[in-house]
Amino acid sequence: MINSSSSSPIKILIIHGLNNNLEGFHPLRDNLKSMGFDPHLITLPGHGEKRDEARSFESCFKAFCDTMETYVDSPYVVIAFSQGALFFQLWMQTHSSNLPQAQVLLAPALFIKNQKWIEKLIKILPAFSFIKSQTPKKVRRYSRLYIWEYRTLFEAVRRFQSAKKAFPVPTLVLVDPQDELISVKILESTLREWNQTSTRIELIDRPVIKAPGIGKHHVIFHPDYFESGQWKNLIEKIERFFSAEV
Repeated sequence: MINSSSSSPIKILIIHGLNNNLEGFHPLRDNLKSMGFDPHLITLPGHGEKRDEARSFESCFKAFCDTMETYVDSPYVVIAFSQGALFFQLWMQTHSSNLPQAQVLLAPALFIKNQKWIEKLIKILPAFSFIKSQTPKKVRRYSRLYIWEYRTLFEAVRRFQSAKKAFPVPTLVLVDPQDELISVKILESTLREWNQTSTRIELIDRPVIKAPGIGKHHVIFHPDYFESGQWKNLIEKIERFFSAEV
């Protein structure tokens, strides 16, 4: 159970990833609430009523920044998944005040497998063409994603990588070594190269996910993809990290 020095519970902002629905994060939210936190789910641009918000990086990031302004007026911590983790790092790079006290990044989309090849492909494909989503149905927002949505993602990845900045707050990174999207080896080696002295990276193996398990290794935020004891350990790991940093 979290112990806060103030009378108010610690506020947690939970930021989902590309093509996630909010319902998929309800178990995480509810578990954290039962431990004494004050969790808030944030909807990424393009995942609410206005899908076109994500048509370009500029419009998507502006909408994200506008949303963030409504949540950072009091002390908080962050749990961010995949594209949500990526956009939040870019937000911190452009905002020197109202930063979180700490953050947990779940499978952050900072370094992508086969990144150069995919970038070349999405440049030549028509923006209005689409690719069927590999995200499990229970946690996905759309059945297919347009090429312009992938272009927005990869533009954000490029901007993060080109900045080469260390995380400005204590950070815990949790990722499955068999993640289908994230290049885990590059993630680990690059964070070390950037002297992430306040960053911990932990690999979460999940034998419960049987082959081929397409898309499921990336979903590191929902109890259906963990053994029951392992999910409990994950939540407790997050609680201990925040307790030590706040």
